[in-house]
Amino acid sequence: MAKNPWMSAYLSAANKMANTARGTMMGAAKAEQKKAQKNMVDSWFDMFTPPAPKKTAAKKTAAKKTAAKKPAAKKTTAKRSTAKKSTTRRSSGR
Repeated sequence: MAKNPWMSAYLSAANKMANTARGTMMGAAKAEQKKAQKNMVDSWFDMFTPPAPKKTAAKKTAAKKTAAKKPAAKKTTAKRSTAKKSTTRRSSGR
């Protein structure tokens, strides 16, 4: 039986279209799975960790006052030595 070039071209185009659709669906499924997994992990962590304590108005103003009293830290940079090492070889003493 002889090969039909028109059928081959038709099937190649159909396979290309099907694989494109399959890739799109797989990408969407992976993204949805990742999103669901993140939501699950977040809900478990929220369930087992206590909520952070809320700052009261008195604590907020005290924190602002202590931050205002602290002087700004000075940036220090370490200086590298500019002395060159000797590159001459020592004699072996022979």
